[in-house]
Amino acid sequence: ACEPGLAASLITLSFLNGEAGNLELSISRSLEALSYIKDQPQSGVLINAWYALGWAYYYSGDYPASLEFGLKSLKTAREIEHKEQEAWCLDLVAGTYMDPGEASQMYKDAYDIFVEIEDTQGQTRILNNWAYTLMKSGDFPHALEMAQQSLDLAKHEGLKGDVVNITATIGEILTNMGEYEQAKSNLQDA
Repeated sequence: ACEPGLAASLITLSFLNGEAGNLELSISRSLEALSYIKDQPQSGVLINAWYALGWAYYYSGDYPASLEFGLKSLKTAREIEHKEQEAWCLDLVAGTYMDPGEASQMYKDAYDIFVEIEDTQGQTRILNNWAYTLMKSGDFPHALEMAQQSLDLAKHEGLKGDVVNITATIGEILTNMGEYEQAKSNLQDA
């Protein structure tokens, strides 16, 4: 009967290991969590396990596996109509899409959900990830505009960790634009 709780704890460990760069441990924790809930209809926990696996595979460079688990988590979040989880899953799936148009639409959908549920941190992170994707596709002016919007929101809300990440994204965008002095300043600030 404690299996969903154990699974949820393992998912938390998976996220933390992923954030710390321990990707193999992150993946193994998520897989272990799935073993505890595979026969139970614990949709919320299942979404989180797939989501954690998706990001761990993403950061380890296995984009097909990341997309597979991202789509599974997104489908289930939509089935149970859990808007916040749907938005985070859209973020994961958008990050794995190679088509910038499709990725941008997913980021827009996720952003709209975060606006609707008044989740400011979700908004800042989506805008930053969206900016990063725009940068990778070579759309530097829009990427910079999106990242600045994200930074302004993060500063206004006092989200210090997000300010650091967004400032680094702006530095990367400026580097790609050839604005090296301004990029250096942003990266040092980050």
